[in-house]
Amino acid sequence: MKKIFTLIAMAVVAMGVNAQTYNLGGLTVSDFTLGDAFEVGADWTDSDGGYGEAGKAYATISYTKKDKSNWSDLLLTGKPIVFQYKNSGAKAQFYRLLDNFFYANGKPSRIKVTGLKAGQQVTFKAAGKNDDGCMFAAVDNCTADANNPSSAVGKQVNVENFADFKFIVTADGDITIEENNAGYHLASITVSEGEGGGQGGDDQPADAINYPASKDGITLNTTDASQVAFATVKIHNNADAVNCIKFGKSYKYAESVEYYYAQIEIEGGFKSGDVITIAGAYNNADEKNAAVAFRSDPTSTEALWTTENFINGKTSESDPVEQTYTLTEAAEKLYFGRSGNTGTCVTLLKITRGGATGINEMLNVKINDDAVYNLAGQKVAKDFKGIVIKNGKKILQK
Repeated sequence: MKKIFTLIAMAVVAMGVNAQTYNLGGLTVSDFTLGDAFEVGADWTDSDGGYGEAGKAYATISYTKKDKSNWSDLLLTGKPIVFQYKNSGAKAQFYRLLDNFFYANGKPSRIKVTGLKAGQQVTFKAAGKNDDGCMFAAVDNCTADANNPSSAVGKQVNVENFADFKFIVTADGDITIEENNAGYHLASITVSEGEGGGQGGDDQPADAINYPASKDGITLNTTDASQVAFATVKIHNNADAVNCIKFGKSYKYAESVEYYYAQIEIEGGFKSGDVITIAGAYNNADEKNAAVAFRSDPTSTEALWTTENFINGKTSESDPVEQTYTLTEAAEKLYFGRSGNTGTCVTLLKITRGGATGINEMLNVKINDDAVYNLAGQKVAKDFKGIVIKNGKKILQK
């Protein structure tokens, strides 16, 4: 009996080690610090009002932004949590602080959690401000758990009916998620070690594919180099040029007389549970449909996954939105290309091993047999002298 009790105790400790929950009910204006982007003398008031229960009191934080093009910070004093809002109009924005949860009104709204380690898991217990629910997406330094609901339950008073949105930290530092469905209710934020351990550093799974940091593992295939190419695209209302993989024409496989596609390949192939993270934009005076489709069978007419439409960099001030997909079966290679009616540009493409499962397994990019790279990942001549990477291994060439 003692042995059984010990095993149970060990399991409980293992699940709860270093977990920290920040409950967001019952906050008042004194729990917050205004960021620099707020107007001096912003209107902070305590008000009486009914919400869910007659006569329940809430506090309202009201502000008018100095700069409507940037995100404003609302810091939770003494806690690693920052609420952000980008006000696109001249009106004030309100946050209501109730007994059981934090109420954010309006969109777009972001939440930043600071000081995290790669591999940790951050869980947001939330519900929608309205009946159509809330929708959270990864923005920076994290990936969404594959089991997250596509939308939380609608407007709720009982926290027990809230949904859990989980995100896995991909690198040491801060994570940012965004809710873009007009507002949300947030009961708590929990930071835990996750199944991967959350130790950070070299123990964490490496990116198998990591564009634009590296082109390794990505091969462009086309009969017209102007249609599928490593290029740039302008974003932020046509102001800033960023690197991209450009698809001018829709996906066609190499068996066609003309072909336009890219393939991605890693040593040992892809496995069930690997996570694709992608973002992109297009640049067109008209509103068009721009997306990317992935296939494991390059000849298939049915896509494995098709992204949501990318943003129009000519008309949007926002960064391209990251989207994620978790593979449900193994694949030797993956093939992708344009799916839409205008030129499509991929600004970010990552594939990580295991994703939310946190499996610490290094993925090595498969390099063509005749290719030689230096330690910076740059292609060099075959007779290059020194330490090089060939066939995925470091060797000394004399």
